[in-house]
Amino acid sequence: MTIPPIRLPKLAMEVKGAGDFGNPTLGQGLQAAVERAAFDLAEYTRQTWMAHAQAMNVRATGAYLRGLQSKASVALVSSKLRGTTWEVEIDVINTAPHARYVEEGHAAFRLPERIDWNSMAGRIKRTKTGKPYLSIPFSHAAFATDLKARESGLTAATRKTMMPASIYAEAKALGRVIPQRVGPIYRSPGGLRDPGNRGDFTVGSTSDAPGAANKGKQFVQADTYRQPSRGGRRLDRSHVEPVIILGHGFTGHNEQVVERRSARVVGRDDQGVMLNPTWKSSRFHGLFKTGPAKHTQYMTVRTVTPDSKGWNIPAQAGRFIAAAVASEIRTSPEAERLVTDRIAAAILPRRSTP
Repeated sequence: MTIPPIRLPKLAMEVKGAGDFGNPTLGQGLQAAVERAAFDLAEYTRQTWMAHAQAMNVRATGAYLRGLQSKASVALVSSKLRGTTWEVEIDVINTAPHARYVEEGHAAFRLPERIDWNSMAGRIKRTKTGKPYLSIPFSHAAFATDLKARESGLTAATRKTMMPASIYAEAKALGRVIPQRVGPIYRSPGGLRDPGNRGDFTVGSTSDAPGAANKGKQFVQADTYRQPSRGGRRLDRSHVEPVIILGHGFTGHNEQVVERRSARVVGRDDQGVMLNPTWKSSRFHGLFKTGPAKHTQYMTVRTVTPDSKGWNIPAQAGRFIAAAVASEIRTSPEAERLVTDRIAAAILPRRSTP
């Protein structure tokens, strides 16, 4: 499933020069000034877009904002002279993979049906019998009192992933686990069409270059297996019976924390109600501790296959942030002044020269 990046609605910028662009004295400097003004306007637009997103609290994972901070978010498309008019077109893009979902929203859908299980990109892995699966990691933030959370500037999104104090106490006592790569896997296109054909899947060497036995087969990154280091283990919450546990939440007071979620309706599709079944185990079951000492991470990993039940994503209304930003920029006196001041600074000194 490929989601195109979200682009800001086109903002036209045209500067009429009445012959100035062809003037040997003014032309070259004026052209450069117009391009610089366009980039200034694009940067101003990008900053305005980020401010709108932050004001609307679009910060669930931070990916939307990071998509506006990448180098590819501002790109020159064209800069050319048409008669006496210099036209500059610059793209302002949100490169986040799911920015379009934030912008335009989506109906409820079942995740396994949206995944391209024949993808050659390498994120889709295969069991020994050829069945495709995808590992989805979830991070869990360390417990912090309300005072410490405020002092550390923890966001609302981070607080939602915060472990209760009782779970965090167990997690801290875990030994660290270490990643261990088992080497690349190569598979042929025939294996993609017939997942049950085990002969099409071979484990190669740790080299990126396929050997003779793997010639013509598609490289697929193997699992990153996490093997226990000395004393390393995973948190066992399989024995938990109640659907809630008592512990300190981020408010610093005893709270009820949902550990096993019950069945939940997430939206409707053409066939009717979409239902996520009751979780079979605790959200903290299998939690492990990893990363270097000063950058400890707590994670769980869940697996989704084409046959997985649940993984139904609720419907989401569009936020249409880009359209709002474009509308504001088109009527912004500050944006217009940004452009005119840059061009005037290039023209006036040259024209005043005897």
